This record gives sequence, C-alpha cells and structure tokens, in this order.
Amino acid sequence: VKTIETDDFETFAIHTVKGPYLLVEKNNEADQIYENLKIVIEQEEINKAQFQNLQYIDLRFGNKVFYKITTPLDPKT
Repeated sequence: VKTIETDDFETFAIHTVKGPYLLVEKNNEADQIYENLKIVIEQEEINKAQFQNLQYIDLRFGNKVFYKITTPLDPKT
C-alpha cells in the first residue's frame, strides 16, 4: 500500500505501489474484500501485465467487483 485517501470517511481509495487503486467502503468486511480481490487477480484475462494496466478495482459492492483497464495512448493518433 502506497497511500489511502478519502473525501467522506465512507469510501476509501487504497493506492498500490505498482498497480491499480482499490475502492472500498468503510463497512466492507476485510475477509470479503480479500476474497474478491483474490478472485479478480486470479482471473485468466488479468495476467501480470494487465494488472499493472488496471486503473482501479472497485470492491465496494459485495460479490460484484468492477475494474477499469487503462489503455496506453497510441503515439500515432
């Protein structure tokens, strides 16, 4: 963990050193956050290279996890 930020002390953005930031709610259970994060990371389409290209992983919604992959800018455009 690099830093943790919040604007309202309800939602927290946990910034990682070499990867995405994680969005969690104050009332989320730590074990559920861990299990959901583990499942996302172990998915076939999220390999090591892609993990570093994730902008965020949103873990605020129980068993529903959302993530956004950042796309590098094409220097030709």
